[in-house]
Amino acid sequence: MHFELHRIRARELMREADAHRLARQARSAPPEPRAAPESESVKYVQYGVTAPRAPRGPIPR
Repeated sequence: MHFELHRIRARELMREADAHRLARQARSAPPEPRAAPESESVKYVQYGVTAPRAPRGPIPR
């Protein structure tokens, strides 16, 4: 009985230590980088569509 109480307390201490370690890691972790806005070219590639071409010919003045 006595050793069983020690075993139970040891498990509780391990859980507390793990929770403390995880909380400390969460506080010290750098923030997640935000996703860059999706560019137009990525959208065209994603949907398998050809991007519109620039007009050819002389530059209008």
